[in-house]
Amino acid sequence: MSEGRDFTHPWGHWMRLETGSHDVRLIDDDGTVWKSLRDALFYGRLGFPRVMNPGGRDSARDVELERLLAYLLLKMGDHPDRKASTSGLFDRGPDFFRFYTYWLAGAGLIAGGYNGSPYDARVTPEGRSIAAMLLATRPPEAMAYHPGLEAMGAVAEDAEEISRAQFQSARKFAIGMPYLFVREPLHRLPAISLLYKDPLSRMPIVRTIWAQTFEDVESRNLMFEWMKGRLPLWNKWGEMARTEGAAILTQRLFSLFLSELQIVLGSAPTPTKGRISPPA
Repeated sequence: MSEGRDFTHPWGHWMRLETGSHDVRLIDDDGTVWKSLRDALFYGRLGFPRVMNPGGRDSARDVELERLLAYLLLKMGDHPDRKASTSGLFDRGPDFFRFYTYWLAGAGLIAGGYNGSPYDARVTPEGRSIAAMLLATRPPEAMAYHPGLEAMGAVAEDAEEISRAQFQSARKFAIGMPYLFVREPLHRLPAISLLYKDPLSRMPIVRTIWAQTFEDVESRNLMFEWMKGRLPLWNKWGEMARTEGAAILTQRLFSLFLSELQIVLGSAPTPTKGRISPPA
């Protein structure tokens, strides 16, 4: 289904977003419904099987998509870490590196090597289109790292979320993600904080520009999981807090959250046990 598509835009741009549904439903041009572009690429275009853990998450998907992204960027010469190499992505040894390189050629993401050698092949237009999409849809756990082994470890099944300390100390901090929401205690209450780190500053100190406390962990976690599902909006929300004030962001977040909750319930939301405390 790749023939005839325009790969000058991020991969999947041709899909249609179905309206009138709370869950994300992307309609491919063959009628297939996907929950995300990453699902469409991994399970559809690349043909990998769905292997879900007991928690309902396929931890292999994001790990392998981070590997693919790093490989493509390195092949394109667009990786932020100029000293990194494609072979460094394969800790299972040279045989796995060889297989992976041949597989990418067979999948049509690299082509045109000397005498057909995939080692000399260049990234195809579709491969570049895929890299653009993967860069735009990276999970929050990977955003503090350049694509590579560190990012793959961050999105692995048992990896911890990025903490304030990791965000502060990360040398491979992504310039495109100067904002990060974190779960942390505040005045002994469970809270979500919005951190800002100016990538252009000579002293890139992390500042807290917004915080919200909750009366119980369950309420805080419910809100945070909802926010994680909207990672592409984090920079926009961060700019809103930094330029318009924390109160404006608070109003925006809870208006969005409650409006979506109303769609799910089909009526006005029922108050939960946990109550939200005033903004910190």
